[in-house]
Amino acid sequence: MARVATPGSPAPAASQGSPVATPLPDEPRGRRKIIDLNNVTVTVSSVKYTPPFRFKRRKLTLIKDVSFHAYEGEILGLIGESGAGKSTILRCITGQMKPSAGTVNVAGVDVVHHKNEAIKRFGYVPQLELISVYDHFSALENVYYFGKMYLSGVSDEQIKQRGREVLGILGFKEALMDKKAKHLSGGEKKRVSIAIGMVHDPEILLLDEPTTGLDISLRIQVLNYLKNLNKKLGISVVIVSHDLEIAQYCSRIVLLEKGRVIEFGDPEVLINKLLPCEGRAIKLEVAELNEEIIESIRALPEVKFVIKTGRNDVKIFAEDIDKVMISKIIEHCENINIPIVSITLDRADFTSYYRIKSKLEKEKQKAINSDPANSP
Repeated sequence: MARVATPGSPAPAASQGSPVATPLPDEPRGRRKIIDLNNVTVTVSSVKYTPPFRFKRRKLTLIKDVSFHAYEGEILGLIGESGAGKSTILRCITGQMKPSAGTVNVAGVDVVHHKNEAIKRFGYVPQLELISVYDHFSALENVYYFGKMYLSGVSDEQIKQRGREVLGILGFKEALMDKKAKHLSGGEKKRVSIAIGMVHDPEILLLDEPTTGLDISLRIQVLNYLKNLNKKLGISVVIVSHDLEIAQYCSRIVLLEKGRVIEFGDPEVLINKLLPCEGRAIKLEVAELNEEIIESIRALPEVKFVIKTGRNDVKIFAEDIDKVMISKIIEHCENINIPIVSITLDRADFTSYYRIKSKLEKEKQKAINSDPANSP
């Protein structure tokens, strides 16, 4: 697809005095860091009210020493629970919030010092389509309308052509492009919102909770279309989400917990690093599962982790996952009179990894907080 020439398109090379950074020597040949955060901390002032009439000003740290990066052409996932710091990081990347410390670079541009230049480099897709999609416009008219605002100096026909191309990649046939947005499904509206974020041909597409409010089939559909955009256009994608499902679509993930990065890297590598036997597991289903049974399995010497994956089934991670270990599990269940429904070899998915990692992190923080040496 031909790129639309716009006033905001990046120049082929940076002239002297330009905010565009020179690629570092240790970066992969032909690739640069499209997103680069180094030791970013955000601290804000807040006022605490104590009855009857006392107000106390205090400092509140939203994120602390956050560092991660992604190379151009990658899909990066920012994953964490509510309050983990995802929205704060997104605001720093888009220039809506200034870090108290650290640096934020987008496509080689320092966001803090060159915000207007940086915002030309990305497209943004908000969580709620009602913010960006007008019901009385068709899908194509929505993309064209926002394209007119983004692309001064570009002909109407070029904008419409760009809209058709992006909507086409997102699965829209001509008839669907001309359909009023109010008659589109939730998944179709989400794809229109994505097309709007793509109309000015950005280098990076930022998406805030793109799967929120969608059922499982539509979530997978939207994520597959994002993967398709990434593959066909080579655009870098940043997905901010609490949905662990996105990990399988990402080149790298940033795992956040209470304003800190607790892990960063390739999802498969992270699984292999944390879990024994490169994430291989035994899946056990019994007639009736309870916490006492889980604890008894967890107490076996070879077992490292046990997580409940269903009403009556668990995944067991051990030092060795083989026939010998399966025999030991069967023997253990027989000894405590637990009927086995099925026992099979399995593998950790990212959800299993996250649950184990999150539990370990919480235990670590609890130990730190309970240590008298860390008391104020």
